[in-house]
Amino acid sequence: MNRIFMIIIFLFLEIGLTTTVCAQDTGLVPVPVFTNAGVGAEVAYGSVTDLYTYSYAITNPETNTGEICRIDIDISQPKYAQVLSSDGLTITYGLITESFDESVAIFKGNFEPMVPLGIVVPSGWSGGVGTGGFASFSSRTGFPKILPGEIKGGFQLFSRGLPAIRSIEIEPWWVFATENFVSAEDEIISRETEESLKFTTRTIGPTAPPQELIPITFLDTIEGYIDESVTLSWLTDSTLITTLKSKLDSARALIEDNDPSSAKVVLGEVMDVINQATSSQIKPEARGLLFYNVQYLKNAMPDTYIPPVKTLSITPDKATLTLGSIHTLTVTSKIDGNPLPNYPVTV
Repeated sequence: MNRIFMIIIFLFLEIGLTTTVCAQDTGLVPVPVFTNAGVGAEVAYGSVTDLYTYSYAITNPETNTGEICRIDIDISQPKYAQVLSSDGLTITYGLITESFDESVAIFKGNFEPMVPLGIVVPSGWSGGVGTGGFASFSSRTGFPKILPGEIKGGFQLFSRGLPAIRSIEIEPWWVFATENFVSAEDEIISRETEESLKFTTRTIGPTAPPQELIPITFLDTIEGYIDESVTLSWLTDSTLITTLKSKLDSARALIEDNDPSSAKVVLGEVMDVINQATSSQIKPEARGLLFYNVQYLKNAMPDTYIPPVKTLSITPDKATLTLGSIHTLTVTSKIDGNPLPNYPVTV
């Protein structure tokens, strides 16, 4: 976020930090200690609204001295993904509310494509989206931030996007202040200090499903989520991990044998296993992440195998030539009416 450079002439700043700050010499405002932050997240799906609700609680450990003032979550649109509807999605900016489309319109097309969403914030905070493809929660001027030793909830995203593992960046309040005019060197130091204060970790957030669902590839994505959930300590029970992977392997074999109906039965069993797991076996992040992605695959697959229709066309299909002349043909290969990569080919 952009900082305001404050020019102070023979004045002392009264800083609103409630704990001892570390002694650093970057401007007149002491640089806070900020080395860690906690993020708790869960997701729920509303069948009536067809929206996923992502709820977050942010923890500022007592070992920090900085007050959390901003939270950014990656919502960038993956390549070759569906363009999801933004209908009914609104963002709370303090006391006013704007639609998602109104929020991105001010960028005049100069922004990273992002997954449409709505934002709800706790009192004293504002929502927003950034050109870099992120959703943000930021404390409003004059309102409390998240103090050291405090946990704050009420941060929510609403989207038609499936749960995915996303980056989240948490930033404490700090401004660069000096008694003199700001030099180019001061600006560099200020930016470097700001970046060093940001804490980045992983959470769940919305993403867009692929334009073309390839069940085996989507299974790979789900298994990747299991592996990363283990790394993030969202999934800790070895028996549960083995059961999930074994059942997904069975679903994979059935899909490869062109038996999607039986594969969907196994995917339903995976959903049951996830639902029945205890809170000591699986964290809310992994529960929602895995359940809703398995559910999406199960619902999206057909009950019976439909073999692809392959076609090959040559243009033109006929021509009258003179001896020794050169003729150009365009060959197009398609599956289910969709041209294959690297086609058409001109020969």
